[in-house]
Amino acid sequence: MRTLIISLLLLCTAATCWAADLTPLVTGDWLEKNQAKVKIIDIRKADEYREGHVPGAINIMYGALAIKKNNLDNELPQADDLADILNAAGLTSKSKVVVYNKVDNIMERANMTRIAQTLHYAGIANVAVLDGGWNKWTADKKAVAKEAAVVKSGNENFAFNSKIIVEQKQVLERHGKALLVDTRDPEFFFGSAKLPFVERFGRVKGAVLLPSSWAFSKEGAFRPVDELQKYVTGVIGNDKSREIIVYCDSGRLASVWWFMLTQVFGYKNVLMYDGSSQDFMKNPDFPIEQFHW
Repeated sequence: MRTLIISLLLLCTAATCWAADLTPLVTGDWLEKNQAKVKIIDIRKADEYREGHVPGAINIMYGALAIKKNNLDNELPQADDLADILNAAGLTSKSKVVVYNKVDNIMERANMTRIAQTLHYAGIANVAVLDGGWNKWTADKKAVAKEAAVVKSGNENFAFNSKIIVEQKQVLERHGKALLVDTRDPEFFFGSAKLPFVERFGRVKGAVLLPSSWAFSKEGAFRPVDELQKYVTGVIGNDKSREIIVYCDSGRLASVWWFMLTQVFGYKNVLMYDGSSQDFMKNPDFPIEQFHW
């Protein structure tokens, strides 16, 4: 009997034992075998979806779930609007969801984790990203569909998890206590460059640097997890309970490390500053610094 139990445990992988939670990063091979068991969300533009998509995928464009609000970009929709979108897509809190996008650049890659985080915010616990996205799916010559998926809308009362998102007031309250992690590229962290919609150069005083762009290979897939673990450990350490606040320019890039830290590496207290530097740079009294590492 003991031998039988051990054999079953060895066979029980994410692909074969569906009782286990959905793993946060899935391959095209895995999705090809399990696509009937998950909800697949294509976040590309509607015309791209119509030209071809993963069979069974539902199209929810990125811009529907990351909106402009209070003069800030890439913000979460109002709770009732978000619930309407998710219900129209037939999602529930118990859904197992795989998100994909094209991955030609860092913003498109980060869009996947931004939407994955939004689904977690809505209380959907089992959310994965298709590693390598649409690019790898097609490069591997996987099946492509053109007909839109048939969706049965729902009426879920989503329980939103607002605790994973912080605003400027909370960041100021936690400054000097929480570890602030800047996920932009080094020139923005250093203060020699900024995006046009950000009012000033620099970073949150005391922040450390962990660029989201470094999480991906040039082809758009995530780098090996053991390599990323070294990045994480070298910058933020091994304390999985430490309070960490990730930010970028508008809350898009920061979602990459929010997703990886919480879903892959098991950090328990990671928050994301949704407004990020687009928000805090409007406050002349906000503690910032520049021109040194």
